[in-house]
Amino acid sequence: MSLVAQQMRVLRDARLVKGTREGRQIVYAILDRRTHRLLDTCLWHAIQSGSAR
Repeated sequence: MSLVAQQMRVLRDARLVKGTREGRQIVYAILDRRTHRLLDTCLWHAIQSGSAR
């Protein structure tokens, strides 16, 4: 299991996101505005630091 899959499982188990299967893909919906802001900020910092390649 990939690191991203493990992280998404933690978020699903905490009921912060909901996953819906669409064919071979899983599309996640963020259920809370604070969670959305937190994930958005984390992604922004990862992109700025070059670690999201």
